[in-house]
Amino acid sequence: YANSTASGGRRAHVFNCHTDLYLEEAERHGWLIQIKSMIDLFDEGWTLRSIRKRLKKDPTCTIDSLGSPSDRDITPLRQGPPQDELPDFTLDEMHRQIVKFIVVDDQAINLIECPEFRRLIRLLRPELNDADICHRTKLRELILNAF
Repeated sequence: YANSTASGGRRAHVFNCHTDLYLEEAERHGWLIQIKSMIDLFDEGWTLRSIRKRLKKDPTCTIDSLGSPSDRDITPLRQGPPQDELPDFTLDEMHRQIVKFIVVDDQAINLIECPEFRRLIRLLRPELNDADICHRTKLRELILNAF
């Protein structure tokens, strides 16, 4: 959840109050990290794995007190794994991809209600009708179930 979205408060809460869980999920799902302090750490040579390891080793340590990395990983995990292969289309897979897009790109859940966004989805898959595309209540449920 980026600061520039309506979800900025949630992003800040999740990162500040549930840092380890946030980092664990970011690593597991290959999320692009957009938190300035984390980007600075990556630029210094830290990786998600090494940050999590240091935080678990020393419970008094915080993101702001990490200092210099002791064991540098050359490949930062800031960017997710390349996923060039498209899965076969199903409504469930489309919903999974919408969930992934909303979460990874820090989009507001109500984007799904935007007529232009829904029209774009139908343009890309003309056989869909509006009822095939989930609404924000269902999208919220899918997000909660996915994570």
